Amino acid sequence: MANRIQLKHPDSSKNMQSIDEEKYNQIKDVILSIIENHEGITFKELSKEVEKAVKGNFDGSPTWYCTAVKLDL
Repeated sequence: MANRIQLKHPDSSKNMQSIDEEKYNQIKDVILSIIENHEGITFKELSKEVEKAVKGNFDGSPTWYCTAVKLDL
């Protein structure tokens, strides 16, 4: 059984799902890499960059995972 990460939301009144730890780490690493290489980036641009970075190498919706992991971070 895969390890899972319980996501948190900046608004503590909102409940978040738990997701596969491997997917979490993959998306987290991509997000951090992208923002390190940009002085500023909109969320829309970030989502597109994440999708390009994991295209063909990710099972699930990169945009959904990008949103969920970004909120958790």
